[in-house]
Amino acid sequence: MTSLQKGFILGYVWNPSALQKTADGLTRKQIVRHLNKLNHPGVGVAGGAAMVLRGLREDTSDIDADTSPEVFNELHALHGSPETEVTDMGTRMYTVPGTPIDLHESFASGEPMEGVVGSVSTPEELLPFYEKLNRPKDQQWIKALRQHLKRTEAPTKMKTVELSGEVQGIGLRRIVHGKLDELGVPGQAVNDARTSNVYLTAPSYAIDEVLAAIKERQVEKGKERGRALPDLEVRELKKALPLKDVRITPAMVKKFVSGQGLTDLAQGKSPSASSPEQWIGDRFRLKEEDGTLTGGLSPLALKQLEVKEPVYREQLDNPERYGGVMRWSNGHKEAPTA
Repeated sequence: MTSLQKGFILGYVWNPSALQKTADGLTRKQIVRHLNKLNHPGVGVAGGAAMVLRGLREDTSDIDADTSPEVFNELHALHGSPETEVTDMGTRMYTVPGTPIDLHESFASGEPMEGVVGSVSTPEELLPFYEKLNRPKDQQWIKALRQHLKRTEAPTKMKTVELSGEVQGIGLRRIVHGKLDELGVPGQAVNDARTSNVYLTAPSYAIDEVLAAIKERQVEKGKERGRALPDLEVRELKKALPLKDVRITPAMVKKFVSGQGLTDLAQGKSPSASSPEQWIGDRFRLKEEDGTLTGGLSPLALKQLEVKEPVYREQLDNPERYGGVMRWSNGHKEAPTA
């Protein structure tokens, strides 16, 4: 018996009746357990199992693993020469008895991963693999891999798009900020009171996901209103609006509320807000800590907080409803954004 065989027998007790391949879904912990019991550094994990190990999907139905023809033949003999089949890729494959591991005669790719015996395919390797298969069921994984690679390639590249159309009354800012929170990325949506358009600033790779979330909201609102809402017009600015880190003190909050004529929160169109700080935090995606609001603001948002630009179009058209004083010129058509 070779040392290789001895290591396998000591590392894994082959029991054909236990842990058969199932469609219930294998989690990362289960995949790691199976691979470490197999205990062979020459095995490379690919497909769905590699996606799970890299945190790109929750589970998978089996474990696709590649190894060289020499190791494949040795393992095949060790496992009692179970029946093999030829895959669509033209390689031999068999299911390791008593496990959810499908072992393929190929060459292991990937790179080492801490806590896992063997190698794990990288996202850069997985994407062309799924693109070559290009089956309907692969489309969600192709999308996930492309988004992941965009994040890792340019995590700090920002983009600003101007959204126009029926942007009011659908909770657009709340949807945008919620999606950005879900993604864990910087960004902001701010209304231009003069045009009613919205400026969305976020990492380039996240823009499509945010727009998709907005579209879902439009569909929901369309059903409520009994008519389909038209798609928003999206125009990319040549240069992303910078997000400046700010600290908004209680004195600045007081100045904002008074200067904007929003002494009544209901008048500020946010009756659910329990305080001016919460209203401002929700609107501009700022976090409150010890009475101070912090976060990143675009130039337009900062001008609004400094009372240099209005928050609502109504403040220009009906100033009497907001303290009776026209604080801003109504001559230019859109707010300065840079």
